[in-house]
Amino acid sequence: MNHLLRRLLAVLALITVLPAACTTTESDDEVAADGASTTLSGDDGATDTSQPSATAAPGTDAGTGDGAGELTASDRGVTADTINVGVSMLDFAALVEDGLSPQGWGDQQGVWEALIADLNARGGINGRTVEATYGFYSPVNEEEALSVCSQLTEDLETLIVLGGFLGPVEDVSTCITGTNDTALIGGRLSQERLDQSSAPWFETAASRSTRTAALIDLLETNGDLTADSKVAIVAGNDTALEADLAAQALRDRGIEPVSELANTAAEGDTTATAAEWAVLSERIAADEADAVLLVGATTSGIRGVVDAGLDVAVWAVDNDALTALGESVTSAEADGVLTATGPTDDERWVMESNQPCIDVVAAALPEADLRLPSEYAEGEEEWWRATMAYCRWLALFELLATEAGPDLSRESLRTAGETIGSFELPGVPFASLGPGKFDAEDAFQLSVWNADKGENGELEPVTELQSAGGVGEG
Repeated sequence: MNHLLRRLLAVLALITVLPAACTTTESDDEVAADGASTTLSGDDGATDTSQPSATAAPGTDAGTGDGAGELTASDRGVTADTINVGVSMLDFAALVEDGLSPQGWGDQQGVWEALIADLNARGGINGRTVEATYGFYSPVNEEEALSVCSQLTEDLETLIVLGGFLGPVEDVSTCITGTNDTALIGGRLSQERLDQSSAPWFETAASRSTRTAALIDLLETNGDLTADSKVAIVAGNDTALEADLAAQALRDRGIEPVSELANTAAEGDTTATAAEWAVLSERIAADEADAVLLVGATTSGIRGVVDAGLDVAVWAVDNDALTALGESVTSAEADGVLTATGPTDDERWVMESNQPCIDVVAAALPEADLRLPSEYAEGEEEWWRATMAYCRWLALFELLATEAGPDLSRESLRTAGETIGSFELPGVPFASLGPGKFDAEDAFQLSVWNADKGENGELEPVTELQSAGGVGEG
């Protein structure tokens, strides 16, 4: 498996904290809706208008925000009657054809339309209905992703884009929030990308900063991290901020890191990372560390620890690296690495909060194959990913836009995110937003890589699921 494919599949696995999608073809079935739906071509920007449709995420019934008020054209994409949103989706038809994915996520647009139709049938958001325009992009074609960004933000009056851009083109999300000053729910947050953004940006998955804080919380709760721990922190080449956060979190507990190091070589450059780790491992040994906290650069870090024969515990912030082990690190070599994970896909699927999503999609799309995630075989369309991810994105938008009240705008969405505190999303029992926290997921459990589990090893929970790394009340 080549490096690009491993990276793409690792990112798609993380999206389960927002699930995944399907093909560029539309359903032939009519979907009852209150708003029009438009699909954009990712190649030439041509549009074709489909049957009236909707895209909703069952959450709480739409309310009236902070109180009654006159509905006006309060911002771009917002009229007295409607809210115009853009929806970006991975082009799985192209990914499957190019051998970059073994399957798609079912009828992605059909799922969105069913969810939005349900939202509009429940009264929309503070009396306004949601109208969506859809665009498909390849995660390995930056030019195409930029074209879809332009179509969803420049060519249209759009308040917000749901989905953003993922995989190797995830930097294109700043085309939405920065270049075109349009709000976003989705994509992959980082401080660098936030610094390039003027419009509010929220993510339902956990950022690396939140995962770092959560991992330290869980290690302490489980007794792995104690007052006597001698921790060496090793940052990757783009994780200095999170490494500083980890060091401060340790100091807040009265634990001074014995080493604060950085592996600046590119993760895929095995020669350079081996040379760096030859030096790093000597420092770690000299400082008598008993644990190494890898903040990014997980694969090269495990390789470096193994090659040096260091007798240390290994803690990794990036759990997705463990689920995408390649030739450079075997499952056996990663055995025993601790990380913070969210609920398993099966656990999310059966949560009561996720059931309305399943019901809506099942009713609107009889062809939808909706089962436990673990029951799908490779090559079968993974409808569960689209159902959970899209329901969660839309539910967060509904929550924030309702909180924003009748005067809906990019700024009122930002204020809603800063003040909303703790809440629940479909398949996410613990979530929060607040000042400086734009990623919602707070549901974590400490997990260990077990090389003997499954065919090629699996992450196995060692603690109960709990709220960690969030704001407000857990």
